[in-house]
Amino acid sequence: MSGAAAAGVRLLSRAVLWAVGVRVAWRGALPPGPALLAANHRSWLDILAALAHHPCASVGKREVRGWPVVGRCAHVLGVVWVDRARKRDLLRAIPALEGALRQGRPVRLFPEGTTSPGPGELPFKSALFEAAVRAGVPVVPLHLTGTARAGDADALAWYGDEALLPNLRRVRR
Repeated sequence: MSGAAAAGVRLLSRAVLWAVGVRVAWRGALPPGPALLAANHRSWLDILAALAHHPCASVGKREVRGWPVVGRCAHVLGVVWVDRARKRDLLRAIPALEGALRQGRPVRLFPEGTTSPGPGELPFKSALFEAAVRAGVPVVPLHLTGTARAGDADALAWYGDEALLPNLRRVRR
């Protein structure tokens, strides 16, 4: 991804977060160079918060590829699409992630495979960690947390069958 594309994605992510009233604070630093960044996953906001700070390649469920705007932005970022209904698709995804890591690009992974309400994490699906092993790069844990203004601890989570618009209303409260 070019520097201009990364800057554009970072700016777009920050703009969307601002528009929905989400502020992001980071603690700690990411290592220089390629790494597999493994994060917990509560919401679509996690993705934007991560992109606002550090645009990089990622893993995404195949269905998202066809979404307007989101699918195109993901393509620019070099998202590796995974068909979660076909375990054999991992045989294609692992070398693709390994290639990105060998090119010196960090890759973000949400190893839970889906969002959850918390407070803990779902079991990790570990197969995609093989890309980091093959490329000889570190796996760096990221822990994402958030709080909402109205004291609704669940306001920032997006899981199950909830549609985007009701979730946006909860986030904006």
